[in-house]
Amino acid sequence: MKVAATIGIEDYMADTAAKEAEESLPSPKENQAEADEYHRFVGIFLRAERERKEITPAEAAARAGRSNGWVSQVERGQNDSHKAAKLLALAIGTDFSYIVALAENAVDAQTRARNLTK
Repeated sequence: MKVAATIGIEDYMADTAAKEAEESLPSPKENQAEADEYHRFVGIFLRAERERKEITPAEAAARAGRSNGWVSQVERGQNDSHKAAKLLALAIGTDFSYIVALAENAVDAQTRARNLTK
């Protein structure tokens, strides 16, 4: 009888944990919004680094073997490819992991701020 009671408690705990996890998961719409914010921040930080290093968009494009429009798209977060962002980071001589860390921190800060107002 103790085994049945133990299994019942474990099932209850597992079910409760699953429900709590489900409630804390962002909706697909929130995930997409967060992904869009992330790409926008990657672009913002890439542009800031390019400008800090006094590299023109044309120069960055030439180094990457791409067009000026491509640089603009990446910097505006309209090209959501990590490969593209990494190529631009390489072209301007910036560590991509640094850009990613900045973008992730910015998204986290915005998410926390948004949650404070809920």
